[in-house]
Amino acid sequence: MIRISDVSKSFVLHNQGSAVIPVMEGASLSVAPGECVALVGNSGAGKSTL
Repeated sequence: MIRISDVSKSFVLHNQGSAVIPVMEGASLSVAPGECVALVGNSGAGKSTL
């Protein structure tokens, strides 16, 4: 079993007054043994971050 729970990620834009940009908030996922999962989404949607 692979499980992630309540994952959040944000970036600080130092060149814009240290603005904090949230890019993912509260993501959770469970993958059971033998299950096949694909993460799909637009460019910049957070697939690699997850």
